[in-house]
Amino acid sequence: MLLPSLFSSSPGFWKFPQCLPCECNGHAGSCEAETGHCIDCIDWTSGVHCEVCKAGYYGDPQLGVDIPCRECPCPNTQRSGHSFADTCHLEPLTNEPVCDCEEGYAGNRCEVCDDNYYGYPEVVGGSCIKCNCSGNWVESDTGNCDPSTGVCLKCIYNSEGDHCEHCKPGYWGDAPKKLCRECRCHGLGTDRRRFHCDRLTGDCHCLPNVEGAACDRCAKDHWKIASGVGCEPCACDPVGSTNTTCDVYYGQCKCKEGFGGDRCDQCEENFWGDPRVHCHDCKCNPIGSMSFQCDHKTGKCVCLDGTYVAGHIVTTVLVCVFADIQFDSHISSR
Repeated sequence: MLLPSLFSSSPGFWKFPQCLPCECNGHAGSCEAETGHCIDCIDWTSGVHCEVCKAGYYGDPQLGVDIPCRECPCPNTQRSGHSFADTCHLEPLTNEPVCDCEEGYAGNRCEVCDDNYYGYPEVVGGSCIKCNCSGNWVESDTGNCDPSTGVCLKCIYNSEGDHCEHCKPGYWGDAPKKLCRECRCHGLGTDRRRFHCDRLTGDCHCLPNVEGAACDRCAKDHWKIASGVGCEPCACDPVGSTNTTCDVYYGQCKCKEGFGGDRCDQCEENFWGDPRVHCHDCKCNPIGSMSFQCDHKTGKCVCLDGTYVAGHIVTTVLVCVFADIQFDSHISSR
């Protein structure tokens, strides 16, 4: 019976009986007798012939090149705890390592953040975080945020803020829901120093005595929004007015009979008296009087030439007399 050793290759050889030398690039002392596959590659090498570096290492361990395998610096080694890649490879043109970075990291050594990420990955304990622009961005675009601070630079949908979380001036609503709507503030009723509406509620900043979400109407008992400085009080006279409201465009109060003026604080045409108390109808005779308007204070009518006033104030009847004809001019008691 023959010994097995007589029919096998010596260590460092394979393929009996040719006994070919193991091709392990100097990184293993033996190989499988039938296949020639190297056994127990050292120097962080791997492969059938120990011709490549293990995962997490880079170099070119082949004979004639002899670039030893070293740990991937991404930016530091995995054993350091400051690494953002599991693998790397040797760049043939520069013989420098190029890391296969995790998502969000970039650079040959994962030392910078990829586009749309931010942070300080080159610093121990640092990392890259995805930019948060509240969905108000074109994610496929480049340069959406500052690579160091994460401040958003290209907000869309009428939003603004470090994270595009607010509606920009002139708009209001819910920016993260892409619901920024244009302000609808009345040009004459809104304070121009704060013309933009509240960016959350849409309420405009009204001038004095102006109201409404859009500042588009005067407050009760006010008028003159067209002034552009706020609305003025109606100030209707409590004696001569029927109520406290007035025309919102012209300021005219609603007067009682016999009262006139914008505020109903005067006696109207063809009336006389004290408007703080009462206004009386002049009742001047159309034939013997020069006009229907009597004296505003006394109620005395103005008679035509050739006539004279007759009567007595106590009787509340003054007479304009023509030659032999007399005309009554009735006035109310004073």
